[in-house]
Amino acid sequence: MNTDLTNPDSCARLATFYRRTLVEDVMPFWLKHGLDHEHGGMMTCLDRDGSLLDTDKSVWFQGRAGWMFSTLYNTIEPRPEWLDAARSCVEFSRKHCHREDGKMWFSVTREGAPLRMRRYVFSEAFAAISYAAYAKATGDAGAAEDAAKAFATYLRYNFQPGVMPPKFEPTRPAKGVGGLMIGIVTAQELRANLGDIEISGKTCSAWIDAFIAEIERDFLKPEHEAMMETVAPDGGVIDHIDGRTLNPGHAIEAAWFIMHEGEFRQDRRLVEVGCKILDWMWARGWDSEHGGILYFTDLRGLPPQEYWQDMKFWWPHCEAIIATLLAWKLTGEARYAAMHAQVHDWSFAHFPDREHGEWYGWLHRDGTPAQRAKGNLFKGPFHLPRALWYCVRALSPETPAASLSCLPNVPDEHGFAGAFAGVHRGRLLAAGGANFPDGVMPWHGGKKVWHDRVFALDLEKPEAAWSEVGRLPAPNGYGVSLTAPEGVLHIGGGDAARNFSEVTLLTLDAEGSAAFRALPPLPVPLAQMCGALVGRVAHIVGGVETPTANTASNQHWSLDLDALDRGWREEPALPAAGRVLAVAAAVDGAFFVMAGCSLAPDAKGGVARSYLRDAWKFADGAWTRLADLPRAAVAAASPAPVAEGSLFVVSGDDGSRLGLASPDDHPGFTKEILRYDTAADRWSRAGELGVPAPVTLAVAPWRDGCIFFNGEVRPGVRSPQVFVFQPRC
Repeated sequence: MNTDLTNPDSCARLATFYRRTLVEDVMPFWLKHGLDHEHGGMMTCLDRDGSLLDTDKSVWFQGRAGWMFSTLYNTIEPRPEWLDAARSCVEFSRKHCHREDGKMWFSVTREGAPLRMRRYVFSEAFAAISYAAYAKATGDAGAAEDAAKAFATYLRYNFQPGVMPPKFEPTRPAKGVGGLMIGIVTAQELRANLGDIEISGKTCSAWIDAFIAEIERDFLKPEHEAMMETVAPDGGVIDHIDGRTLNPGHAIEAAWFIMHEGEFRQDRRLVEVGCKILDWMWARGWDSEHGGILYFTDLRGLPPQEYWQDMKFWWPHCEAIIATLLAWKLTGEARYAAMHAQVHDWSFAHFPDREHGEWYGWLHRDGTPAQRAKGNLFKGPFHLPRALWYCVRALSPETPAASLSCLPNVPDEHGFAGAFAGVHRGRLLAAGGANFPDGVMPWHGGKKVWHDRVFALDLEKPEAAWSEVGRLPAPNGYGVSLTAPEGVLHIGGGDAARNFSEVTLLTLDAEGSAAFRALPPLPVPLAQMCGALVGRVAHIVGGVETPTANTASNQHWSLDLDALDRGWREEPALPAAGRVLAVAAAVDGAFFVMAGCSLAPDAKGGVARSYLRDAWKFADGAWTRLADLPRAAVAAASPAPVAEGSLFVVSGDDGSRLGLASPDDHPGFTKEILRYDTAADRWSRAGELGVPAPVTLAVAPWRDGCIFFNGEVRPGVRSPQVFVFQPRC
């Protein structure tokens, strides 16, 4: 097939090929032959046709397979068989694979009795990513805790002096790169699935920083154009056979971990570091005579010690397929497209078993199979399916869950967060909110200012411009705005000094100026709550009563617009943590509340925030717990857009950027769109916004979609942009 990445048609065909190989060949092979339906977990010692060579189980692969199946469920398609397989691996691992002190076995019997304990702790890293991905798939809080514990064990053994027994005598001390590079990808996966949580005193991002810095400082040798596998404790080259041995596949794997981090952070320097490693080690590892990647080479071009040094193992080729594709994607350089075609074509010409499926693992230098096994304690459903999965995601721009079109920017150079917005008589009315008019952020001494200006935009006239049509009764922001036929409800809110209980109906008078009508006030002042209009009844949940509150409410209030004389009615409270900045929605006569964050006093007298993923439905006077969101979502678009029985959680702070050295380093909030199928009680990923993702935005219904008004695109940084969001199902 044509594997030219510079050709869009070829890219599309390649993405289809990778996906088909993943879901029709590789994963079915392991589901059919490897999954242990009797004792749980995964067996990987398989012959060419999938028959068992041995029933002993690799603890590595309880974690690796668990991660792979959960990740496919989370990101490709929520297939029940994938989640069932992930659950089997996770439950077997939790039950059988941990020693009492947290360290994990290397291998166990089919039933789970321990067989071997090794000095290193890669079992713990693979368990950590498995538990984290499973937690995201299921909302299992215990799995999330176990993921953090497993990574803490990994960190303790690798980086706390004296914990891990030394590999060699102290005569010639050395350190390897493996613990650092696996630390990078483990922390990346924990961050992707659990947020940028703190483990052993550092956030995941901070651990990644430390690991990359040590690799750059001690293992990269520009004078040799090589990444070392082993160095002296000070980073010096050990000029003996063990010290000179290079592992090109390992280095190329580390290269794409670093490139991936560069893409995540939009950090060009990290991308360049990863590409440099790829360039160096491709030159040292590619077999110019027979093709493919050599397993070991020597720093000085001398004969390596290991007898398998010129064999072609499956996994370095999988890593090179990812690395070359990612390098091309991030740089656009044609040479990386050519390298990708080179390694792809060689690999798919030599490794696949056309008769029984999957790949052979071990080839002679000329590319002929060295043996027929499909798996053992080191080969299973990981490197190959991970490569296929990563490439599918890199090559397949997702069909957007919505169309996005622009309206004129609001006439304020900064824009507003926490504004009110709604539609009345074909006009978008936007009011209030807060910003930093001098452009100076609060951590640099800037002052947040609340506003009272009211703007109008005629949505029926494409050429229309914004006009200022009045002022709010007082500067106000971070309340709830709901569009009703008679006008736009402004509920609660606040300013720097106090929160409000006032409720008003904003309309336009005959001259087109803002007019306000007082409605029954809230029983208590509230800001940062969420709300939606269910038929003719406004529902409000959560919020805080004062700007300095260190706890949030879980109270639930309703107001029947056809019975205003009754005022606000107290409904059954949300049977969960009180919260602020949650997402609300109205679908088919039911009221939904999702995510947000809870508040609690911290030890320093401040406020600790806990990011939430739970979802709830209120109907017929009672609350029902729903499937948890795949991620946290604080200050996402609310009320949530709705279409054909689905609601959409758009953007939101997912907690993955916590722990940055400075808010100035924040790259922006997630662009991810989540779809919730209310009939199936199921979440799925539904593409991304094509613009910088706002949080604390105002949402107004318009025709079959809704309008997103302004919001915050990075901490403190507002946007004056206004969009029409049209969901697609």
